[in-house]
Amino acid sequence: MATQIDYPRGSLKKSLEIAKAVSELGGSCTPATCADHLGKQISGSFNAQVSAAGKFGFITSKKGVLYITDFFRKLNLAYDDSERIELLQDAFFKIPLFSQLYERFKNGVLPKKMLDKILIREFDVPENSATRIATYFINSASEVNLLNPDLTFQKYDDSSNGDDENSQESITEEELKSSTHDRKGKDGGNKFSITIDGPGINFRKDITCINDFLIINAILESVKTNFKESEDNE
Repeated sequence: MATQIDYPRGSLKKSLEIAKAVSELGGSCTPATCADHLGKQISGSFNAQVSAAGKFGFITSKKGVLYITDFFRKLNLAYDDSERIELLQDAFFKIPLFSQLYERFKNGVLPKKMLDKILIREFDVPENSATRIATYFINSASEVNLLNPDLTFQKYDDSSNGDDENSQESITEEELKSSTHDRKGKDGGNKFSITIDGPGINFRKDITCINDFLIINAILESVKTNFKESEDNE
C-alpha cells in the first residue's frame, strides 16, 4: 500500500520569490498584494505556490495575511553563499517527502526516469502531479547542492546545528521519549525506532546513527508547522 506523505505544490525557487516579495513589502502583506508585486494574478497556481513557501518555512499565514518567518530573515541575512546553502538545505529537509527520498537514495543513484512512478506507487502522489513533484524534488536538491550532476547525492552535515540549544531543528529529550521505543539487539545494546503517523504522513525510521535525527527532526518540524497553520486559520 502506498504511503501518504506531505509534499509542496510549488518549487523551492518560486517559494523564495514569494517570500522575497513579502519581505520587500515590509515583511507582511495580503496574498493579493504579493501577487500584484510579482506581476501575477491570484489563481490556484499562485495559491499553491504560497502554500509551498509555507511548507519550506519561508512564510506563515494568519487571518489572510502573509508574514515572513524568522527562518527566512536569517536566510536573507546570510553572510555568505556557504551559510545560505546550509539554510536552504534545512528548508529542503522540512519537506517530509524530500527527506524520505533523500534518505532512500543518498547512498546510490537517483532513478530520475522512474521517479514519478515511485512517487505514485510508493508515496501515493496523484498521477497527474507526479512528474511535476519529481521535478520539484530534483531541481530543489540541485539548487541546494545536494544532488550532483551524475544523480548521486552529497552527504548532509547537520553537525553545525547540533550545539544550538535554541535550534528549531533539534529534537528534545521529551519528544524522543514520547516518540520512540527501545529494543534489545542481539549484542545486548539498545536500538531505537520512531514512528510518526497522522494525516498525510506515515513515517517509520530505525535510528542507527546521529545523522538519522536529521530526517526525524525535519518530519517533526513539518508536523509543528501544520499545527501552527491550523491554529492560525482558526
